Formats: sequence, C-alpha cells, structure tokens
Amino acid sequence: MAKKSGLFGATTSGTKSMSEFLAQFRPDPEFPEDRWVWWTSKPVLVNYVSEFAPFDDQFQNYKIPKKRPYPLEPSCTWCSVADSEVAVFIFEKSLEAASLQHRAWEFLVDNADLVEQKLAQKITLIQRQCLDQLAEEITEGGPYADQWEIIRSKVPSPETDLNRFYKLVGITLATSGLDDLAFIGFEFQTAWDKDHGLEIVMHKDRVLAKAGMTELISGYGSFLDGIKGTQAFALDPCDFKLK
Repeated sequence: MAKKSGLFGATTSGTKSMSEFLAQFRPDPEFPEDRWVWWTSKPVLVNYVSEFAPFDDQFQNYKIPKKRPYPLEPSCTWCSVADSEVAVFIFEKSLEAASLQHRAWEFLVDNADLVEQKLAQKITLIQRQCLDQLAEEITEGGPYADQWEIIRSKVPSPETDLNRFYKLVGITLATSGLDDLAFIGFEFQTAWDKDHGLEIVMHKDRVLAKAGMTELISGYGSFLDGIKGTQAFALDPCDFKLK
C-alpha cells in the first residue's frame, strides 16, 4: 500500500498500472467536478522556492500559513517554504486520457534529471528576460530600486540563483499530447508575477512554451493549437518548435 500524508493525502509509489495510477487521484476540493488531484513526491526542482516579491515591499512581512494552502495560488506566501511534495492535476478521469497521462508521468519520473535540466535552461532564460525587461524599475532611480537592493543583499547572483525565485507547486497532465504521451504543464509561483504565476509546458524532455499558471494546460480537449499559437509570438532558443 502507498503511504498517505499531507493536505489531500500525498502518496509515494513506484511503477504502477494505468488503473492504479488513475485511482490515486481524488476530486480537487476547489473544483470537485472539474479537476482531480494527487499529492506525491516532487520529481524535479525539489529545492526551488520563491522567496521574494520585487514589486511588493511588504511581502516579507506577510504571515506564512501554518498549513499548506491550495497550491495553484500565485501570490500565497507559502511560496517561500521548501516543499518536497507537489500536486498533480488531471482534468478528465478516464482510461483513454489516463493512457497518455500515465505514460507522460512515467517518462517524467524515469528521466527526471534530464527534464530538470531542460526546465532549468528555460527558467534561466526567463530570469534573464525579467531582469532585462524590468531593469529600469528595479535599478537605481526606479520605483522598486530599494526593494531590489534588499533582495540583492540576500541573493548576490540573481541571474543564476534560480532556486530563490521560482517554486514548482503543481504539475498538470493534459488530456492530449503527441506520440501517446500527454503534454505536461509545470506550474510555478514566481517572484516576478504574483498575479499570474508561471507555466512551462513540455512534451517528454522538450520545452514547448511558457504562459501564466494553467493558462495553456487546463480543462480537456486538444491543446496543440494553443501551444502553437503561443510559439508563434514567444519562442525561446531552448524551445522545441512544433510543426
């Protein structure tokens, strides 16, 4: 039997059959008719947290909840707490969708080091983009310069200390994908956007796109057009372009 713990009952497990994999998911307390959730050990980016809020000088004074709150909340101060578990979400509980989701999950677990490397490459680019785009606001003379100076005193190398600015809080398994494996959305709380968070969409070990939390992988159906549409105006060098 898998052990259970955590807010919704986290489980740790090895290789499972498709039906056993599907049975681990329970109705999401926030959306019990539309989404199912399974808490399990984080396969990647375990030590990543989002400690700061460059555009909110009161963030460090907010109370941290005593219990783990609902994970898909971009602005929750729990983002500064290291967490070894992650919420895995599905939007359709059927054997047809589960066949894609199960294969995608097994690939992620079996290739966790490679997937983490690809995620880190993407996050590195996002970090550089944020620092460049927001330079006028956070450097000397900018409206958030003082707050950024405090952050810099704690993080001397924000360009490379990525694990202080992003926290993986959710993994969404799509109902569609390619090559019999579902698309996966990695959902992050991030220091740079407390309103929308961050989603990085992957297929196997290939990064496809970025968006706000659950913006691309949410609900059911085909997500291919949405991913291609995002790639049309925002394709980074590390992204795999879909044809």
